[in-house]
This record gives sequence, C-alpha cells and structure tokens, in this order.
Amino acid sequence: YWRGGATVTESIVSRWLVDYYVFLALESFKNDHYKNFCAIRNVLNGVLARPLESTDTMPAKIQVLQFLSRIIEGERLGTISVNAVTLSLCEPCIFLEIQFV
Repeated sequence: YWRGGATVTESIVSRWLVDYYVFLALESFKNDHYKNFCAIRNVLNGVLARPLESTDTMPAKIQVLQFLSRIIEGERLGTISVNAVTLSLCEPCIFLEIQFV
C-alpha cells in the first residue's frame, strides 16, 4: 500500500484538508488576519504536494487563494493568468465573448 504509492485514503483525506484549509484561509482573509492567511496558505501548499483526490471545484478554490495572495503581496494586481496567457482584468470579457459567439 505505501511503497512509493499513495493510498486511496490519503488522497481522500487530503481533499478534505484542502477544503478545510481553504475555508480557514478565506475566513482569515475576510477578518483581516493576513498573517494567519499566509500561514494557512503555506500549510495548504504542503497538502497540495501530496496525492490528492481532485474535484471540479478544487482548481477554482486554489485560484481564488492565489488571487488573494497576490492582493496581500501586492503583486500583479492588474493581471490574471488564463490558460498560460496573461490578460489584463479588462480583457477576459473580450476573451469570453470570442469563445462563446
């Protein structure tokens, strides 16, 4: 079970941990506890390095935390990354219109 491979149980528990730490991080950010947010984000990075059962919503949760981290750190606030292409915050609407027309 554990010889270089992860157990099914570990990947499920890791998914639960991600949900729990995302919740804690969002609460910390909402309450202006930025030190706690950064500490939780660091713990979450360790969990994400382990085998993980992913869900449809997990990438969005991680992207929200990445965005909030950028706000705290004051980096690249005017840009976001979509499919390895950097867009300004005004451009995604144009991108979406092109995709759905």
